[in-house]
Amino acid sequence: MVWLLAAVHIRSVDGVANAPLSCIAQCAQTCNCPINSNGDVCSNRGMCLNGACRCNSGFGSTNTSVGVCDVEYVSLNNSTYLFVLIASCVCGLLAYNASLVYLYYTDHSLFQKSRPAFAHAMNAGTILIAASIAVASSIVADPLSCSILWCIADLSFVLVFGTILLRLYRNVCVLLSSAKGPPIKFPDKWVFALLGGLLLIEAGILAGVWAFRGFTMHDTPLWPNADGVTWTKFQGCFLDSQHAAIALIAPKGLTLLVIVAFALQLRRSKKEERDMTKLASCVAITLALWAIGLSLYGTATKAHGDMFYLCLVFLLLLPSAMVVAITTYPKWIEIHRLGGHFTPTVRPSTKNSADLNLYLHHIDWHDVAQVEEAETQLTAFVASDPRHGLDIGTILMLLSDKVRHRGIRRLAVAQLQHADVASVSLVFPQLLQALKYDLDADVGDVAASPLVQALLRYARESIVVAHTFHWSVVVELENTVAVVVDDMEIKHQDRPTKALYAALHELFLDAMATTAHGHLVAHQIEIVSFLAHVYDGMARHHVDAMTIQLREALTGPEATFSSLHPLYPSIWVRGFDPAQSFVFKSNAKPMKVHLVVDTAAQLEHITVDMRSALDRTASTKAALAHIRHTVDVTVADVRGSSTNATIRIDVHGHVQTCTVDDRGGVEARFEVGEVPQLVELLLVDGRWNEYGTGPSSHSGGNDTTPSRMLEVHLPPSLYLPPTEMQMPDSDVYATVSVIVTSHTTHGHDDATKEGLARAVTEKLHGTIDAVSPGIIFKHGDDLRQDALALQLLAVIDSICTRHGQLHLHFTLYRVLATSVNEGIAEFVPHSAPLSQVLRDNHHSILEFLQRHQFDADAPNQVKPHAMDIFVRSVAGYCVATYVLGVGDRHLDNLMLKSTGHFFHIDFGFLFGKDPKPMPPPFRLTPDMVHAMGGLDGEAFQLCIAYACECFNLLRKHAHVLLAVLHLTKEAGIPHMHTNLNQEKDVAIHEVEKRLVLRASSEKARQFMTQLMVESQNPQTTARLSLLERIHRVAVALK
Repeated sequence: MVWLLAAVHIRSVDGVANAPLSCIAQCAQTCNCPINSNGDVCSNRGMCLNGACRCNSGFGSTNTSVGVCDVEYVSLNNSTYLFVLIASCVCGLLAYNASLVYLYYTDHSLFQKSRPAFAHAMNAGTILIAASIAVASSIVADPLSCSILWCIADLSFVLVFGTILLRLYRNVCVLLSSAKGPPIKFPDKWVFALLGGLLLIEAGILAGVWAFRGFTMHDTPLWPNADGVTWTKFQGCFLDSQHAAIALIAPKGLTLLVIVAFALQLRRSKKEERDMTKLASCVAITLALWAIGLSLYGTATKAHGDMFYLCLVFLLLLPSAMVVAITTYPKWIEIHRLGGHFTPTVRPSTKNSADLNLYLHHIDWHDVAQVEEAETQLTAFVASDPRHGLDIGTILMLLSDKVRHRGIRRLAVAQLQHADVASVSLVFPQLLQALKYDLDADVGDVAASPLVQALLRYARESIVVAHTFHWSVVVELENTVAVVVDDMEIKHQDRPTKALYAALHELFLDAMATTAHGHLVAHQIEIVSFLAHVYDGMARHHVDAMTIQLREALTGPEATFSSLHPLYPSIWVRGFDPAQSFVFKSNAKPMKVHLVVDTAAQLEHITVDMRSALDRTASTKAALAHIRHTVDVTVADVRGSSTNATIRIDVHGHVQTCTVDDRGGVEARFEVGEVPQLVELLLVDGRWNEYGTGPSSHSGGNDTTPSRMLEVHLPPSLYLPPTEMQMPDSDVYATVSVIVTSHTTHGHDDATKEGLARAVTEKLHGTIDAVSPGIIFKHGDDLRQDALALQLLAVIDSICTRHGQLHLHFTLYRVLATSVNEGIAEFVPHSAPLSQVLRDNHHSILEFLQRHQFDADAPNQVKPHAMDIFVRSVAGYCVATYVLGVGDRHLDNLMLKSTGHFFHIDFGFLFGKDPKPMPPPFRLTPDMVHAMGGLDGEAFQLCIAYACECFNLLRKHAHVLLAVLHLTKEAGIPHMHTNLNQEKDVAIHEVEKRLVLRASSEKARQFMTQLMVESQNPQTTARLSLLERIHRVAVALK
């Protein structure tokens, strides 16, 4: 590449040499003094003395022109020469020191990961470049040696940047490879072989240039001095052909561009982001230096020799030195920062924090002192509140890989024993994943683990938990992990914990053999195996032919049996309905199978279950049924509210709404059957609706917000004296007092036969109506990610309903992964994608709702309850899909039921992944907003209020979501860990970032409101409309 510089300023002097002699020259010939190569007489460059030419200062005779006063070779300017030497020495020493660092830390993991052999090759190349430039700048009148040195520098440049190019290419291959994709083999010896090939190609180019006389070997061209008049010969090396110069420099420029592209691609990996940013910046600076150096040199009119060497330093030496520095010294700095003199920064926290989860979040679990203090605080917290203890989110966090303290983990397991079955079944897959980090679990004696015993106890008690237990362990046994062996060969191997889960499964089967519902799990395995056998037996022909084969298989005698529903283990089925079963017209060709509910078996099961429950709790109910508690709540001296304000009082689900009287107070009395622990007060201003979640119809806007719930915790004495309190997020003050009195009653509810029969019948109808008999069997799809997404939606729904009494009507259809490439999903009846809804209803969701939920008396002719369901479900899914980063949202996976329930399906992209460019935070179409009355409609304002309340509830209880994700990162979920270079916590950090945990509740409310309003921006809607059209075309072409 260096040859282009010289080729720009080749000076041909042949024309000058052939110029006719002047009379002075003719006269000079009489002195027998020859004419020099410039055509000037000797009197211009010297004198005739004793028959010989004596050259003037600055000129001399050469071997090729004996006796001719030719231009004398000149060296670089002193300052330029000094700079070149210093730069060469510094860069050479930098590369040499980098090799010493690699040799010194040869056993450190950071340097081992960087492959020391490659680092030494890059350092050697940089040293050779520095030595070549330094020596060549000192050579006088030796074009051959100079040309050889520049060939060495050229090959050294290829050695440095060729190594970087090949290593980045290998890392990009690993980055883009899925953890479940085919193996990739790219070992170090292959990289060295390819590097040798690059050097041979470059050597061939140099040899070709040399063979075709591209190098100037016969003489050195003339250069103008700084005065622009006199001529001197510069001691450089040049090319005679500009084509040869382009052949040498163009591939290297392309190499730098490819390196920048690879570095930007690798920035997607969190582990590589910082280093790749530095590398991309370094190479970008190199390209800028190339452009500046070539342009300056090409336009220079003086001091070309000095400029030539300066450009060589900037084009060859400094880029090599920069890449050596950024690949070595950041690791050296990191090692010293992690040494004994470096103390990691921990976010400030207080051990007396009222929020236990916030305190635990700030613990540095690698600090022994902080961990021991956390154990003390946890023990004290549990002792102070033995009735409630730790919530399920805290338990999950303490069982994650962050906590490696045996005492704390055992404390969490002990608290798990007191959790209710519903809470445990919701997060049971994560509890099984926690065994990977259990310090007491051993393959030789799995039963010795307290966590295993707790999980088995829940499996014995609940068929739902047993069902989740079995399928989660089966999938875990099939799960593999992508590992790197033999340098860079990616293979899929069994997880190290496979033996542990195999032993656990054996223990589970033995435990189920002693329970009443153990055989039910076996029946459920049979129905799944039957469906897999039917699907495998169908010939892959046209969909209609496959449907005929399916129906024939479902009419056989082996298709009639009594078993549990594969998705609802509390529901009995007795076979299939072939007439309502078919194969979908899609690429995967999944089967839709219609189950027949066994009403008789279901009735018997419910009856036995309810009688058992009554028998087990008869004594407890008899003891508690006669104890009642009267709660008198008085709110006095209410200040700062409007004249028509009301206060909503909630005592353990018993709610009364009281209007503030003229004296500024309210009184309420409650009769409850359990000891009250909490009284919740909500101020409802007259400008807001009765639910405290949105503006009333006469408010004219949302110029104010309702107060948050005031939680009044009762002391152990169950008496709260008059205490002044402030309503959260408001300027309203009130004096609250609570008195609880207990008394014994003489009446109790007798579980008579008639009452039991009525309860059984009601539960039977309610159970059957709540379950869809249709299921979809998929083969070749990994449904674990869909199952995780729906589980997270269930967790979000639980947080909203338990902690905020906010019902958002999520459609939590079931998905079961029976293997890593097979599973069952629930078929949601009476639902249709929004694309079909709009197509069949003149592009109007409101018309669809009016068709199915017509009410002539309603303002929009839709039943208020159906519209409320639609508004709440839209708000819930907007927040949920934003927090979880659900991608690839189009009108074919947005669904709407005839009851008004809005929901999402197909969670193939999670945690910020999306195949489309610039995806929106969530999908809220203009048709949805139009159905709610537009941007200014009261329903849309309610939707925003519900979304903001849901968002703040999730932020308040973020530890639950984050704990579930922490215990899922090793489960092999595709988008939890998509490639080998990606950190396993990336998905968790993405959710944490979306929750904006550092913002206040008011800031978070404004943030969510802004997101929902900006989703209706004309530019956004137009772009999404265009993407929707592209999606429809793509679907049509399939």
